[in-house]
Amino acid sequence: MKSTLTLLTALLLASGAALHAAEDAKSARNAAWPPAHMKALPADYLERLHRALVALLESDKKPTPEANPVLWVRFGIAGLTLGQQVDRINGYLEADGFKYQPSDKFGFSLFSLPYVRLYALFNDRTGTMKGRLSAKAQANLEKTLWDCAKANSKLAEAKRGVWDMDGSENHHVTSKVSDFLVAQFLKDIPAYADLKYDDGSTLREQYASRLAYWSQWIDSRVRRGQFMEDGGSSYQNYTIEALLNLRDFAGDTVLRRKADMFLDLVFANIAEETLGVQRGGAKTRTKDESFRDRVYDLLFDSPGASFDLSNYQLATSDYYPAPAIVALAKEFKNRGVYSFAKTAPGAVAPGTSDTGSKWRTMDRDNLMVRNGFGTAHYIMGSHGMDTTAKTGPYRAQRWQGLVFANDPMACIGMDGKSGVTKGGYISNPFKTIQDRNVMVTMKWGPVIDKGTDTLLWIYLSSVLDAVEEEGGWIFVRSGGAYAAIRIVEGGYKWSRPWQHSATFSVKEKSYVTPTSADTPIISVASDAADYGNDFAAFKRSLVAQPIGWKGGVLTFATIIHEGPLKPGTVNGEPVNLRPSRVNDSPFIRSDADSGIVYLRKGEETLKLDFRDAQNPVKTVGLPVTPEFPSGMGTAKPIVFGKTD
Repeated sequence: MKSTLTLLTALLLASGAALHAAEDAKSARNAAWPPAHMKALPADYLERLHRALVALLESDKKPTPEANPVLWVRFGIAGLTLGQQVDRINGYLEADGFKYQPSDKFGFSLFSLPYVRLYALFNDRTGTMKGRLSAKAQANLEKTLWDCAKANSKLAEAKRGVWDMDGSENHHVTSKVSDFLVAQFLKDIPAYADLKYDDGSTLREQYASRLAYWSQWIDSRVRRGQFMEDGGSSYQNYTIEALLNLRDFAGDTVLRRKADMFLDLVFANIAEETLGVQRGGAKTRTKDESFRDRVYDLLFDSPGASFDLSNYQLATSDYYPAPAIVALAKEFKNRGVYSFAKTAPGAVAPGTSDTGSKWRTMDRDNLMVRNGFGTAHYIMGSHGMDTTAKTGPYRAQRWQGLVFANDPMACIGMDGKSGVTKGGYISNPFKTIQDRNVMVTMKWGPVIDKGTDTLLWIYLSSVLDAVEEEGGWIFVRSGGAYAAIRIVEGGYKWSRPWQHSATFSVKEKSYVTPTSADTPIISVASDAADYGNDFAAFKRSLVAQPIGWKGGVLTFATIIHEGPLKPGTVNGEPVNLRPSRVNDSPFIRSDADSGIVYLRKGEETLKLDFRDAQNPVKTVGLPVTPEFPSGMGTAKPIVFGKTD
C-alpha cells in the first residue's frame, strides 16, 4: 500500500511539474522580448523600456498597486507584457468588484488611459498582444468601459467644433480619446453592437463622429498651434499619453498616421525647449519646480536624471520619433544659439462659455506666442499675449523665466501664484516683451483669485551656483551661464534669504516679491563666455546699462514697454502678436494654416504634410531645400558693454 501511495504521489508530482513546466513555457513564449510589434525599435531604447516594465512590476513589493486600482492596472499591463504573474493579474481583473470608476465631471478621466490601454493591448479581437487576458477578465473590461461610455459619452458633444473644450485641455483630450477608442472597440462586438447610449445614440454613430473629430482636431492644431497647457507640469503629460493611445490603437489607418506625425511635432517642440531633461520656454499650468515631460527622458535617454521607471505607455508602444527629432533632443549641447517662436491656443472666444457648463470655445485667432531663446547653457522663455483683445472669462496660470543646463532643478521662475504649489493665483499675470536674451515684464493680471497676493513672485532655485545683489540688481551664476533680475521701482523683499544647496528642497525655496505691483521687471541671461567668464564684468555691464522709466513707459536695451495694455516695441518695431508662422526656429518651420511642417537638425530632415486630410504624408531624409530651416542656431545675443 505504501509503495502504491508513493508511486501515486510521484505520478502526481510529475504531473504537477509537467503542468507547471507547460505554464512556464507558455509564459516564456508570452514574455518574449521585445513583443513582435516593437522589434523594429532601437536596441538601446528597447533595453530602457524593458527596465521600465520590470521596475513597474517590482513596485508590487509595496502595498500601493493593490490599494490603488489605477496603479494596479498599470502593474497589470507590465505583467501581461512580460508574461509574469499572469494568473494573479487576470484574477484581479476577473473579480466581481473590478470596475473603472468614472469621473463625476468627465466620465472617462485622466485615469481611464491605462484601462483603455490594457484592453487595447491584450483583448483577443484586435489586441496587439492577444491571448493574455482571460475570457472573464476581458468581459469585465468590456462591461466597465461600456458602463462608463453609456452614461457619459454624448453624441452632441462628439459633434462639437474642434476649438470647443470640455474643462481643461488635459481632461478634454484624455476623456474624448477614451470616448472614441471605447466606441471603436465595442461597435463590432455582437453583444454590444446594437446597444444604445443613454442619449439614444449608437456605437457606430459615436465612432463615426469621433473619428471625424480627431482627424480635424489634429489638422487644426498643426495649422494654428498645439497646446494651451504647453509645458504644464503633469497636465501635458496626460495629454501626450492620450494622444499616444490614439496613435497606437486607432483602427483607422489615416488617423493613426496623423497621430504619429503629430506626436513627432509634439516631441520636436519639446526638444528645442529642453536642456537634458529640464524643459524651458513659457509654460501654462505649471505648479511645481520641475518641468519634465514623463516620457521625454525615457525616449531620448537624456542626461541629467534617471528616466521614469514606471512607464507603461511607451514601454508597450512601437512609437519612436524620426531621426531629426532624436538628433535635436540628444544633441542639446550642439544646437548653436537660437530664438524660437510658436503660436498656441491661449484665450477663450468671447461669449462662448456655456452657462453652468464646463464647455468653452478656444479662440483660434487670438493666439498666444510662446517666445524663447536658447544656448547650450540656458533657455529663456515668455508668453506674448494680445492684452487688448476681447476674450471670454477664463483662468490661466502662467510661468516664464530661465532654466539652466547644469542642474535639472536650476531655474529662475516668475509667476503669480504667491509662492505656493496649490491654491489661488493671478491669471495671465504678466505682459512680457522679449528680445532674444532680454525680457521686460509688467504685471497684467486681469483676473486675481480671491485671497491671492496681488504681487508677482520671482523664484530662485537653491541649486543655482551663486546669487548676489549689487546696484539694485540680483545676479545669478549657474553652470556656464549668468543671469540678472532688476526690479525697477520700489525695491523688493525676500521670502527667506537665498542659500545654495547641492540638492533641491521645497523648504529651501526662496522668492523675491516687488514692493510695487506695477513695477517693470528686467530679466537678462547670457553665456558666461560672452563676458570672458568674468562674473564681475557681467555685473559691471548691467549696472552701467541705462534704464528709462517715466510715465509708465520702460526703456531698456532694444525694448520699449508701454504698459500691460499696449503692444510695445523691439528695435523700434511694434511687437508682432500675429506672426505668420505657427513654428519659427532653426529647427521647426511651419506657416500658419499651411498644414505643412519642415523639421531639420543638422543634415537630418523631416517633412510632415497634413495638407490632404485623407492622405497625410511623412517623409524622412529629404535633401535640404530652402523650405527647411537651417538646422543650427546662429543668433546673436544682446551683450552689454560690447564695443564691436
